[in-house]
Amino acid sequence: MHIQAQQRGIAIITTAVSLTLLIPILGLGVDAAMLWAARTKLNSACDAAALATARNLGVGANLPDQIAYATARGEAFFQANFDGRTFRADPILPLIRIVETSDSNLEVTATARLAIPLYFMRYLGSQATEVQSSGRVNRRYVDLMLDLNTNVPKAMCMESLRLAKTFTNSFLGGRDRVGVSINGAHLYAVDSKFKEHNALSLKLDGVSCSGGPNLPVTLSLIYPDELHTIVSLSNVSNATKPALNIKIAEPAALSQAFSQLSNELLFSGR
Repeated sequence: MHIQAQQRGIAIITTAVSLTLLIPILGLGVDAAMLWAARTKLNSACDAAALATARNLGVGANLPDQIAYATARGEAFFQANFDGRTFRADPILPLIRIVETSDSNLEVTATARLAIPLYFMRYLGSQATEVQSSGRVNRRYVDLMLDLNTNVPKAMCMESLRLAKTFTNSFLGGRDRVGVSINGAHLYAVDSKFKEHNALSLKLDGVSCSGGPNLPVTLSLIYPDELHTIVSLSNVSNATKPALNIKIAEPAALSQAFSQLSNELLFSGR
């Protein structure tokens, strides 16, 4: 009986010592998991902020307005993807920088840091740990000529012109160089001032749609030898490096095609 009592005493001591080691280890595991989750969410939010900023750089009449709008959209996307309250942290906004690089690109970075309160490790003296992340997107400058084929059914023609205005206005006035031709004839020469006084939009407003038989429309993105990117809504014979070729038979498909072209122009690895 005396031996059993001693064993019970040793078991109590062993358990107490083990708990003093296990509880901090378990606490560290819980805090580490929370920090990992916070960092993962922060990474996604910074990536979303950088991409949203880069995508919206073309909105606005001049460069300061474009940067202000794009930065605001980047912050909105960050907030939509990261809620600091989930991790008991104060609300934050990313630091968004837009820098012109030596290779005529724009580099957009979104950086955010915050202190995540700890649950268990505070009993060992650590109240919070800082988590930091950043996202980066390179947005290319482009030279492009949009060639519209108006010899198509009237509904297709009108939708093409509407989307052409949206498409060209999505580029960066003062940096990108944009032009438009109609059925191969220049409507507006490639120029970085295409947004000044709505110059290009007004030209497109003046184009009429009489209707024609050509269907489907072939939407192609090509890279001619003269180093101007040509986006065409008709078959173009002088393509040197076709990167995108879509046949479109209804107006509803045009919007997706223009979106694909925008991504190819601004964010592809070419």
